Amino acid sequence: MTARKAPASRTLAARPDLDQLRRQAKELLAAFHADDADAVAEVRARYHDADRERFALHDAQLVLARSYGFESWPKLKAYVDGVTVRRLVEAVRANDAAAVESLIGRRPEVANMEVAGDDEHRAIHYAVLDRLPDMVRLLMRRGADARAGIYPHRDATAALVLAHDRGYDDIVAIILEEESKRPKPSEQEAEWTGQPEGALPHRPGSRPGPRGLARGVDQGAGHLVVALGRVGHGPVG
Repeated sequence: MTARKAPASRTLAARPDLDQLRRQAKELLAAFHADDADAVAEVRARYHDADRERFALHDAQLVLARSYGFESWPKLKAYVDGVTVRRLVEAVRANDAAAVESLIGRRPEVANMEVAGDDEHRAIHYAVLDRLPDMVRLLMRRGADARAGIYPHRDATAALVLAHDRGYDDIVAIILEEESKRPKPSEQEAEWTGQPEGALPHRPGSRPGPRGLARGVDQGAGHLVVALGRVGHGPVG
């Protein structure tokens, strides 16, 4: 076999697709086993001790990740996840149901993923903050967790709490309605900050106005159970 110069590093697409990257890794694996010169050169350049007999898919994924400039496949995947979640957030904020359905249809897990390792916002947060009830319902039906908050004030920043605090009763109703359709969790899983399922922490007195996400909630506050039959389901005025 004629020795060949290692190919230049690959260029990641502006909107990378994880399924496509997985296919590329499988293709690299097959080509390397078939003694394809380009594949061999790429592998040898980024995995010096590669043994053709033992070279497996996870090895091909490592080589591919390094070809794209990442230290490992998990780091490449984390980057692609971040891009995908941001695309989902963009589609949610644009109120583009078709785009949201397309993204979640291809990768269902993104409906409930955080934007990044240092940003715990999820698409459901933006759907609530932008007051998009249709998006909230769509995301809830695709598995979004409206009770997951953001560090360091997780209790105060769950999407359900944000909707309640802003007086978005229609959105609160949608969240609770969609939650009620889900399989019942175990008693331990149903606990939410030590309160019964469906309950919301609140301060006594009138409903607070809009606030920043990073605020605390008073400990020991009373419970406000929002009954679906008592909040409106109609369009927001």
